[in-house]
Amino acid sequence: MKTIIRMIWLLLVLSLTLLACQAEQQQEPMQAPAPSVPEALAQEQDSVVLPAEAPTTQAPVEISVIAKRFSFSPDPIRVKKGDRVILKITSMDVEHGFAIPAFGINKPLPPGQEVVIEFTADKTGTFDVFCSVYCGTGHKGMKGKLVVE
Repeated sequence: MKTIIRMIWLLLVLSLTLLACQAEQQQEPMQAPAPSVPEALAQEQDSVVLPAEAPTTQAPVEISVIAKRFSFSPDPIRVKKGDRVILKITSMDVEHGFAIPAFGINKPLPPGQEVVIEFTADKTGTFDVFCSVYCGTGHKGMKGKLVVE
């Protein structure tokens, strides 16, 4: 007897669930599928703005720089706006530093080791370069320029 009541209860629950699902489907209007990209472009040709082609990736500009008491070479360092710049800097004598505050650069240069500094020249102008580690009596005069054209 309990088994029959359980089966009737189960059938009743399933029937009510099925009726609820059917009623829900009838209340929601059917939506047309979204048009494909070519169809959308054809429908709205006048108002569609296509993205510009991606800019070509330009090879980075690599520049070797020598630091020695009390100068940098080359001076000035010249690059173009938008260049991805890789500076390969070697101190030839004592520890120096290499700083370009306008680009957030400040690195120590251990003697005899190449230090690689990468940045994007994203603004034009002439920017100060200087030694940021005391290197002797001429330290204050160890300056240079970065020119971004």
